[in-house]
This record gives sequence, C-alpha cells and structure tokens, in this order.
Amino acid sequence: MPEISGTDFVSIFNNPPAIIYTTAYHQYALDAFNQNAIDYLLKPISLDRFSKSVQKASQNLVKNQQFNSMISGKDDESFYVKSDKRLVKINPADLIYIEGMRNYIGLYTENSNVIVHGTLTTIDETLKHLSYICRVHKSFFINLNKINYVEQHVILLTNKKTIPIGLSYRDEVYKKLKIM
Repeated sequence: MPEISGTDFVSIFNNPPAIIYTTAYHQYALDAFNQNAIDYLLKPISLDRFSKSVQKASQNLVKNQQFNSMISGKDDESFYVKSDKRLVKINPADLIYIEGMRNYIGLYTENSNVIVHGTLTTIDETLKHLSYICRVHKSFFINLNKINYVEQHVILLTNKKTIPIGLSYRDEVYKKLKIM
C-alpha cells in the first residue's frame, strides 16, 4: 500500500474485520498476528496454501458465530439461532429462561423450546446489553420479567420452572431485583 502499511491500516479500526495478510515481507507477521490476523501468506502464494488459509478463515467465522448462524435482528432485539436445519427467531423479551447443557443451550419461551449448539458464554455476549436478562447460576440465565417469586435462593418462573440462585450470583441477582 503506497501511504500506509497494512498493519497500520488495520490498527485504525476499533473492531477490525477478519484479515488474511498477503505480502512479500516476513518481518510484519508478528504485528499481523498481534492484530488477530487469520493468516499471513508470503508471496508467491501457492493455490494449496491459499485454499488452506481460506478454509481457516471459514472455520474461524463459524467459531466466532458459535451459535451456528446467529443473526442479530435490525428492528428489535430478536436474533436467529440454527436448530436442526431451521433458523428459529428468538425474541429475548419472550425468553423465560436459558439453560446451559455442556455444548448446548436450551432457550425456553412461553411458546417454544429450542436446543442449539453453543455455550452460555456465547449467549451472554449476545444478550449482555439487555438489563432484564440476568445470569443467576452457572447453568442458567433468566428473564427478570418472568419471575413469579423468589424463596430461599430459588426462583419460580411464570412457567412453573424453579431455578436455583448460585451463591456467586446472589448479590448481583438481588441487586437487579432491588431487594432491600
């Protein structure tokens, strides 16, 4: 690039896109990988090496979309999750609770139950901006608007499901519930 290096250009972005560097200069590889580059290809590039790099980028994209095709909604907070071979629209306001089950997540609403491949860490990233969704246990998130009552560190939800409040989450849960 005539005026600026590729690594300097990428450093301008707050949230840079996935990048595969292609260059004839090996000395910038460390800078590129420090910027989370997908790959660093030295010219001349063989078709086999290029294909491997593209495959790596594709795998990285799927990994970063760990929900397996989660797509944010534009007009509301809704998002889509891939369950079996369908994309299912989830409106967070309709969620009653979310349960983590190793590499799967159960999303429970009044009208449906959807099991998807993913982790609670991934769902936390998706929903952390919503004040009414709260992690109450290592295995559960709940919608605070769907609580019937809280008794002895157990929450009874509108669908009659009881959810424990984990010891390490209690202070935050009670703070969000504004319990005095």
